[in-house]
Amino acid sequence: MQPRSCMATAFFSRVSLACGLLMLAFSCHAASLQIFAVVFGQITNDIALIESTFDNSPAQKEALAALVRARSVILDPGMRDEQALSTLIELLGSNSGYEASLNESAGSARAAVLSQYDVMGMRVADLPPSRKTTVAVTRFNALAADASALAQAQQAAGIAALLAPFGRRLASLETVVAQAKTMPKPRVGLNAARARINGRRFASAGAGRPTPNEFAVTAEGNLYLDLSCRVVDGERVVTFRLPVLMEDVSYAVEQGLASFIYTEDIFRATPEIAATSGIFFVQRDRNEIYGIFSVAGPGLEVKDGRFRIQLPRELRGR
Repeated sequence: MQPRSCMATAFFSRVSLACGLLMLAFSCHAASLQIFAVVFGQITNDIALIESTFDNSPAQKEALAALVRARSVILDPGMRDEQALSTLIELLGSNSGYEASLNESAGSARAAVLSQYDVMGMRVADLPPSRKTTVAVTRFNALAADASALAQAQQAAGIAALLAPFGRRLASLETVVAQAKTMPKPRVGLNAARARINGRRFASAGAGRPTPNEFAVTAEGNLYLDLSCRVVDGERVVTFRLPVLMEDVSYAVEQGLASFIYTEDIFRATPEIAATSGIFFVQRDRNEIYGIFSVAGPGLEVKDGRFRIQLPRELRGR
């Protein structure tokens, strides 16, 4: 039998080693350890304590096996937080000493997943109109009741029972949203714009000397593009601009990220009408920028707007 001083030295050495392992694990698997840090620290200390007083009894063997398994669950990079929580409750839920730390970690895991749910809601709201978007919106809205129930669940076991299935549904929605984000090119020619303005069809195409149309994309900075378009259909003129074009996202007129001006008769100098609300959904590939839009203003209603603009050679592939 080791003297008490030797046992204490061995114990504190193991605790120090455990702290070092904890810091290393944070660097390797930070996301889950932020959720399960309290449980991980308690597990590691308990393992060290059992090893320092190990008597080869069945009870200690069983306890040690459960703790080692629980620690490996937290360190598993392929396991989502909600999956880890369910497994930890199976391994440690009957141990009253872990009730407080499991409850704390369950609350953190829930907060993280509900935060992902909120972010998913913003992504869904930003999707361009399409059948795939309708599917994504329907599936996201179907999560609302489960999200509310999860937010009100009590204790680690109650949270875990709802968190794992909710997490799986949220993860499956990721694929649907990613597919809906990719917008097919509008059914309009290159360097062309179409819309229905105040109930009348507006169509214009072509760029260069033969037409008064202007399709321009310039790079005023390294991080964004400036898109401007002026197109004519008979006596009617449409001008729209997206001054800070960055990623495949939506651009709202109300926020100043897009502007739209309509003139009914350029020859009679009728007043320009500016849109005061509406949205442009814009994407790009190597050779062009394309999008759809709908806007409105006093005496102005624009529906089914769509355009395609060829990128200048120097900006292609950028």
